[in-house]
Amino acid sequence: MPMQEDPKAVNERIRQAVALMTAWNESDDGDTSFVTSILTEDFANAISSDDLIDVAIDKTTGLISLCGRLLLQLERSTKVPIEELLKRIGQQHAGDAL
Repeated sequence: MPMQEDPKAVNERIRQAVALMTAWNESDDGDTSFVTSILTEDFANAISSDDLIDVAIDKTTGLISLCGRLLLQLERSTKVPIEELLKRIGQQHAGDAL
């Protein structure tokens, strides 16, 4: 059974994910240069390769947690199950990968 994560650490990762998405939202027409500069700075502050991995994991899990919470809110407001929401989003973007 996996260890329970420290709620303060989870909240900090989600807070950082919200900051990234706020930067993305404030960018023009999907320009990710501001978000990229924030991430580049965070990664540049890593002292070792282990620190770099930790930063990457923290950023990824923070964004996943934020997306999960947003999906739950979307499911509640639309009454569409999360599985269906993900399927629809996947189908909308399937052509982009080709």
